[in-house]
Amino acid sequence: MDWSRLEFANPQWLWWLPIVVLIFAIMKRSHGRMVVSDIHGWSSGPVSLRIRLMWVPLVLMNVGIASWIVAAASPRIGNRQTEIKRDGIAMMMVVDTS
Repeated sequence: MDWSRLEFANPQWLWWLPIVVLIFAIMKRSHGRMVVSDIHGWSSGPVSLRIRLMWVPLVLMNVGIASWIVAAASPRIGNRQTEIKRDGIAMMMVVDTS
């Protein structure tokens, strides 16, 4: 696949992609927080698979939003040469004003 021929019909949609990174950073910071008075014994406790994979839905959501933005920009790969064949009859209307 030749990526040099890639073009977008609506490239202004791509300006929204940095906002996806910003959303990810904000949601990661505030996701799963709980205020407690003491966490002394929690560091030695077991970490479950659910806790280890807590970031996966957040990443998948942001990948989905980024994919939607790229799809809205309408990526396409153009051909270098386009040949249009049309069959028809050439007609001309002539008016003699002499």
